[in-house]
Amino acid sequence: EEYKMVPDQQTTLSDHLVWSCIFEDEAKVAILGNQSQETILHINRVFGHLLAWDVLLQALFVNNANVRSTVSQKFLKEGKPSPISNLLHGLFDYIQIFSNNGKDTTYQQAISHFSVSSQQGEVEARTIGVMCGVLYIKLLKVIPGIVRSWAQDDCEKRLFSFVDTYTTTHCSPAIVAQELSTANKYVSSDSDFTVTTISRSREVIATYTKDEMVMEIALTLSANHPLRACSVNISQHQNVTDILWRKWLLSLTTLLITNDGPILDACVLWKNSVDRHFEGVEVCPICYSLFSSGALPKLTCKTCKNKFHNACMYKWFN
Repeated sequence: EEYKMVPDQQTTLSDHLVWSCIFEDEAKVAILGNQSQETILHINRVFGHLLAWDVLLQALFVNNANVRSTVSQKFLKEGKPSPISNLLHGLFDYIQIFSNNGKDTTYQQAISHFSVSSQQGEVEARTIGVMCGVLYIKLLKVIPGIVRSWAQDDCEKRLFSFVDTYTTTHCSPAIVAQELSTANKYVSSDSDFTVTTISRSREVIATYTKDEMVMEIALTLSANHPLRACSVNISQHQNVTDILWRKWLLSLTTLLITNDGPILDACVLWKNSVDRHFEGVEVCPICYSLFSSGALPKLTCKTCKNKFHNACMYKWFN
């Protein structure tokens, strides 16, 4: 019901979002210029495109990690710059203007109260700016790993300075609070595995007891989370060899860097990795992780006999 305003021609989201560019200079000049028939046409076209992205992100949010990863990788494989890179650059063109470089408090209030269903009649230029801010927050929540990769690899230094400050000030506090709340409510079906949180230090602590081994890790969320990956600290690892623990630590660190989901998911995957280790399943030699988007290493090399994730092998040879 909330997305009934999406134009019919945008129902084929994948192809439309990959190839369409809504942030070209012509549209930007028209939207930011004087009100005219041309301006209205550009505003409606851009707003419809933003709604299409909103629908896609909402669909990804309610799906599991496998679906999120598959769709995300599709966009990343569409060439350089990727559609998501184009989207993020375009979003911040508008966010900087309509937020007065992050100084306009009414802009943040408009984002927090924004609802697609409340948009009646003609769409105003400011609505485009607010919708861009709404989409950026959803991107941080749904595909944080891809946003992090964009900020580190595709975002020029000057823009990154604004993105970092804007995210730290206006986005991260609420996202961190949600991450901690989700982790704090978690109750495992395995009584030997517990997850607790410390709000003041932005920490998520996972403790797992396996036979005589006691393993505890503390994940610290950064002030600009999720633009910077969580830091991993070893609280304790009784009766676990240093070599084995370093392997698990490297696996978890890799997972956190590429993770597109809640921190709680990473904790649970770490616990599952420990379980699979004792079942004789080895990590992928490329990413040093057991799970890639929830999948185990299954592709066997005929030369070395090791098993790899399909996605890791694809990236390796490309």
